[in-house]
Amino acid sequence: MDPISGVVEKKVAESAWAYIRGWFTRNRDQKKQIEVLQAQLAEERSGKLAFEKLMSELECRPADDSMYWKKDGSGGPYCPLCLHGDQKLMPLTHGNRDGSFYCRIHEHFFETEELRQRSRQTARDRAQAGRRLSRFGPWS
Repeated sequence: MDPISGVVEKKVAESAWAYIRGWFTRNRDQKKQIEVLQAQLAEERSGKLAFEKLMSELECRPADDSMYWKKDGSGGPYCPLCLHGDQKLMPLTHGNRDGSFYCRIHEHFFETEELRQRSRQTARDRAQAGRRLSRFGPWS
């Protein structure tokens, strides 16, 4: 056998072996990457399912600044900004008036329709009282 052909044969065998080893390594790495992606997908799906379940237990009240309340009446109100943005159920704290609520995270006030109606009625009552005073003067 020619010594040059033996060297060539050895180089070809080494190259073939390196190619096969590289293919198996890439294949193994791709399988690991697929497993990681499948785990992430499963986690995301379970999170989405949990959020959908949570949303099914809540009731949005558009008239009350779109605050969320539990359908069974056991809790609420909850911040719609936290719920839609971060998908977290954050209870609102009571504001300075009955029907006023505050989100500490977003630093945002929310009001119920009832509070707004009371405020409008109070403003109307004050306006009528002011008109009566101006018509008859302060001495009547």
